[in-house]
Amino acid sequence: MTKKYLLLSAIIALPVFAQPAFASGDYDCTTSWQLEQSGYSRCNNAAFLTPSNDTIINMQLLVIDSNKAEFFMPESSGSLESSGSKVPPEENTSSQRPYPNMPFFEVREFSARYRGDAPGTDQTEYDNGLASGEGSRLVSTQSGASDFISALGKTVDIPAGERELLTKARTALNGEDGISVYEPVTGLKSKIAAQFATYLGGAHEFYDGSFDAARTAFTALTQSKHPWLKEASYYMLGRVALNVAQVNSFGEYGNLDREQLDKAALETADTAFKSYLAMYKNGQYAGSARGLLRRVYWLQGENEKLGSEMAWQFANADPKTRSNSLLALAYEADQKLLPELDRDKVREPFLLATLDLEAMRVTTLPEEPEAFASQMAKALTYAKLQAQKDVFKGQNDLFEYLLASHLFYVGNDPKSALTHLPNTLSAKSPATLAFSQQILRALALEATGKPAEARALWKQLILWPKEPLQSSAAQLGLAINYEKAKQLSAVFDAGSPVTNSNIRHILLRNVAGPVLLAMQAKAKNVSEAERRDAQYTLLYKDLIYGRYGAFAGDLASAPPVQPLPNDSYDRDFAIFKWAGNTAASSYPCPSIRDIAKTLAAAPSQANALLCMGEFTRLNDLDYHDLNAQPPTSELGGGPSEFIGQVFSRGEAYKRVIANPKASRNEAAYALYRAVNCYAPSASNTCGGKDVPISQRKKWFETLKTKYKESNWASSLTYYW
Repeated sequence: MTKKYLLLSAIIALPVFAQPAFASGDYDCTTSWQLEQSGYSRCNNAAFLTPSNDTIINMQLLVIDSNKAEFFMPESSGSLESSGSKVPPEENTSSQRPYPNMPFFEVREFSARYRGDAPGTDQTEYDNGLASGEGSRLVSTQSGASDFISALGKTVDIPAGERELLTKARTALNGEDGISVYEPVTGLKSKIAAQFATYLGGAHEFYDGSFDAARTAFTALTQSKHPWLKEASYYMLGRVALNVAQVNSFGEYGNLDREQLDKAALETADTAFKSYLAMYKNGQYAGSARGLLRRVYWLQGENEKLGSEMAWQFANADPKTRSNSLLALAYEADQKLLPELDRDKVREPFLLATLDLEAMRVTTLPEEPEAFASQMAKALTYAKLQAQKDVFKGQNDLFEYLLASHLFYVGNDPKSALTHLPNTLSAKSPATLAFSQQILRALALEATGKPAEARALWKQLILWPKEPLQSSAAQLGLAINYEKAKQLSAVFDAGSPVTNSNIRHILLRNVAGPVLLAMQAKAKNVSEAERRDAQYTLLYKDLIYGRYGAFAGDLASAPPVQPLPNDSYDRDFAIFKWAGNTAASSYPCPSIRDIAKTLAAAPSQANALLCMGEFTRLNDLDYHDLNAQPPTSELGGGPSEFIGQVFSRGEAYKRVIANPKASRNEAAYALYRAVNCYAPSASNTCGGKDVPISQRKKWFETLKTKYKESNWASSLTYYW
């Protein structure tokens, strides 16, 4: 009888997989452009050890420093260092490079650039949440087929024809496009071939969720004289018991309900894996068996045993003795171990350092409950941290870094933090730790009023690391230093080490004044994207900062705009050629060039102000990102080099309403638009200072009485 089934249907007997909370492509990720962060944000991970990193990132950085894994450059991603002269910002899309917002990134973005170690690839199962990982019976469908066929090929006692039948049957069990076909192999004359057929049947029953039948097949094969069949069957008996234990223990979203576990089956799995490891200490499946024991410990809630096993894996494990790369192990530890650990009992440096850094979060961001960060910081006092010294025996540099971090982030004592940090980059310290030490040192120098020393260090750090993420972090530090020192032009000087296009973009759009923007708009040693960036910003800010006289000249002298592919920034230069009269407005206006010319000569001219409002309204510029700046703590948050107030329609309408020289039509339209600024939600959509509803009522009544003959009065029915 032929039996066909979907491998995916086998998941029915397992928990439904859930997506992890930290990663999703369905919502935006907002980057906070500052290096000194002491609160968690999923978007703001950095390539150095810091409390604000996700715990999985800090753990991976420590793994990298252990020389068991490394950063790498994906061949398909191209250069990650978006130089102002080479890579335009528009080309830095997430489909082309892992880090559109470097030097900051999400957890999932980092995994795209992390090279783990053998065995296998870095394709892990963390995407599927707690329900996945070690212990899912679908983990070994591919490797199981390879092992079966390899063992079959080495067995000389099997006739060629029977070997071919068994090979085809095992290959069909994997199937194509998830469709698996099981065709029992019968009529075999070779005894050993029949045992392989029994194993094949057991594998089929296992993947089909028929665990009793699978157990019967593998139990019989433990008496086989064939070494692979015997070893693999002992191993599979542990897997059968483990899967039986979990059948009903996971909810719809992958949440574990330990009350639903089959405790007896779990004990059987524990015994089976330990028996296998006792018989086959260096066996073919020793690494996987240890991994499955971790699953057993986690399901049992044996955190101490799980922690000890993780510690052994991180400290001693040869790649041959584990089933997953350190990347997968780090994810596993982050999901299943760290939340359950008592920090005071942890004796493994990787895990303890990760927990310590997490506990140094003293501020709260939306992703973190309000009281959580402060509670952790209070729990890890400086004295408690000092008491951990013995755990970090042999890793004194890491321990000193933790002390410095606590003093800086929790104790707000950058001067004391400096005493725990080396004055120079140390070749003796692991690379990421050494870089982290100097990043913190530079931040402490800034905080203690030594910006010149910090500047020299930032420049040194830009050139030191091999990893572009780290170089970009140092570039950010230098750029913020220059911004605070009001030396912005140094960022854009020829030969400037600040080449990251995102950093340059933020400074051009938020801080740069007209002189620097005009210079960059014509510069020949930068990308076309940066020239467009500067040109657009200059023309836009000429208008919103009231530089009306300069607008026409800057527009006339601007180089031709070259279209770029995949332009993801707002670069609609057509607004600067706005003709005025449009079907969207019944208020007649001249071109934006003529509006600017009029306002340059007469800044209070009523019609020109109203038409400037029409230009803003019809081009959706009321809340353009160039109208505001980032927080003062972030890159680009310093005062703009443009002087004056940003234009707002709301304030323009107020000026026309108060202008005795305004015509009746101009005054009526200003009242009409001023009232409509609050339609329909009663919230101001025109910018400027909010006015109370009582004032809006007066505007409405004035329009309806004093200007009742106007079209604007008859068309306005409500006020908000």
